[in-house]
Amino acid sequence: MLKNIIVSLIVSLIVSVGSLYYYHRHFAPKIVAINFNDFLNQQEKLFIVGKINQQQLKDNLKRGLLVVKKQPKNAVVLAGRCVLRGKVINISLKNHQKQGGAK
Repeated sequence: MLKNIIVSLIVSLIVSVGSLYYYHRHFAPKIVAINFNDFLNQQEKLFIVGKINQQQLKDNLKRGLLVVKKQPKNAVVLAGRCVLRGKVINISLKNHQKQGGAK
């Protein structure tokens, strides 16, 4: 009798922890803050001083937008300026090429 109760508790605990983990990974909404304004300002400055041409600017903007689009479907994407506390993803093309844009 006691053995059945212990086995039931262990199985119940494993199923509960597994369910919570799966929910957190796949369904729970995640909030992601991306600092897109600074990225745009940086690209604008590079274009104005002539370090990049118009085609490079377009390509960089496409890659920057790709960082936003690559966020998981259960992610709520906010502008970095809206976030008062927490981690904000800074978009840089160097990070995008190595890690998909997220730091």
